[in-house]
Amino acid sequence: LVRPQLAMNPEEGLICPGDTVILTGSAADHYTWSASPSDPSLNGQQSNPVVYVRPRTTTTYTMVGHGTNDCDASPLTKTVTVRPIPVPTITTTPGYVDPDDPTMVLRDVSPNGVTTLWLFDDGTQATSREVTHTFGNAVGHDSVYVELVSANVLNCEASRVFAIPVTLFTAWFPNAFTPGSEDDNATFRLFSLNEYENFHIYIYDRHGQRVREAMRDAYHGDADFRKRCLARSIARRAHPERMPCECCGNPKADRHHDNYDKPADIRWLCRACHVQHHTKQYGSWGEGLKCR
Repeated sequence: LVRPQLAMNPEEGLICPGDTVILTGSAADHYTWSASPSDPSLNGQQSNPVVYVRPRTTTTYTMVGHGTNDCDASPLTKTVTVRPIPVPTITTTPGYVDPDDPTMVLRDVSPNGVTTLWLFDDGTQATSREVTHTFGNAVGHDSVYVELVSANVLNCEASRVFAIPVTLFTAWFPNAFTPGSEDDNATFRLFSLNEYENFHIYIYDRHGQRVREAMRDAYHGDADFRKRCLARSIARRAHPERMPCECCGNPKADRHHDNYDKPADIRWLCRACHVQHHTKQYGSWGEGLKCR
């Protein structure tokens, strides 16, 4: 009479996808193994007393022990439960970072995740499923970044870096300029560290009547504007490290193109010198730049 035994390591049979489980048969002359659903990692081991399996999903293994006279014992089964790896997923409120109010709520809604680790690009961390964070480095960037590490009940983890867009909304400039005068306050120009695909400017007189409108709302049809946006993107990748202003030495400088047909050729100008350059067009590529 054959009375085989079946043991499993780990005993509880809880694993993450791809982990190894050892199934051991004993007290029989020879063995037959099967799996439901089918497990390719069992292939070639169906007659071994000890099998090493790596199921990707929850799987039940059946062992039949045979005696020396080929009599069969009752089948014995062990079920291996596979806990899926989390899929890092977040929601945010709001869905963007406003540089004027850069505080947002982030939630870890990762399927199969039970523990959370937030890694923010300012070096801070958090472990709650829902966290309120202020992105103090949002000004001057198109996006801020946060890495989410989510783990399941067995502490098997997955991570993903999320880019959260920085969005600038309406800006009001009361008493901004005096049109028609001869001084430096006669014109209004838009400069920003953000890269704009479109914008609208409305100018009102002191009585609240709209007297002028300007817009750049033709990104998809304006070849010159597309070229400028492409050049700025190439320049950011070609020159990721910010350099000081070549005119005055200010460490906070912008990338400036003299020629958008040469997107990787830039000069570094601080905001004051950049505005001066665009309003007065002092200097040219290779000839230096007068400041003030």
